[in-house]
Amino acid sequence: MVSSHSQARRPAPSKDATPSAQLQFKLRDGALSVSVFAKPVANDRTNVFIVPERAYRDKNDAWTSTHILHAEDLLRMSELLTQVHIQMNQVSDQPEPA
Repeated sequence: MVSSHSQARRPAPSKDATPSAQLQFKLRDGALSVSVFAKPVANDRTNVFIVPERAYRDKNDAWTSTHILHAEDLLRMSELLTQVHIQMNQVSDQPEPA
């Protein structure tokens, strides 16, 4: 079991981790979601970014999101990530248009 220190620093929230990447698709399961972004780079390559998130209400009752998951989120998030993997492989397996 992993132990955590009560004084451990949390990562700084990121307003937009992928500013120039385009959202390709997003899968949700309740408060959990996985977004897939793509950003074209040199030599006809595309970088793909996978962003898992958990939505929650903050102390002001406003919806916000975090990349920090609870232990009970792990199985559902793993299923979302599996579905992302399947969708990405289906897209890449399709033949190129003539």
